Amino acid sequence: MLEENGTRVLLVREKERNDIVGLGIGTIMDNEGMVPARFGKIDDVWIEENHRRKGLCRNVVRSLIEFFKEKDIEDVSLDHVVGDWEAEAIWKKMGFHPAISVANGKTREIEENIKE
Repeated sequence: MLEENGTRVLLVREKERNDIVGLGIGTIMDNEGMVPARFGKIDDVWIEENHRRKGLCRNVVRSLIEFFKEKDIEDVSLDHVVGDWEAEAIWKKMGFHPAISVANGKTREIEENIKE
């Protein structure tokens, strides 16, 4: 585990070979003028595919939540790709709910659609 400047980085290692099979990164975000003014951001959680469904993701998130609580953070957010059903299911099961929708576009297409 590494903790520096409001960020915690966790590495998940395989017991037998000591290989890294996952990671978790959580950051405390300052959001002045907004509500909440400070929140926890789960920047990344990754578990190697052949190590999933063993509780490792839950353990990583538990540690990140403990980190946020130690810093008096109550609100936590994360991003995931729409249509990644596995991610959507696990985040929902842990208590995360969609809050913001982000739309992407190509400049050429947008420019064509906003022509006068």
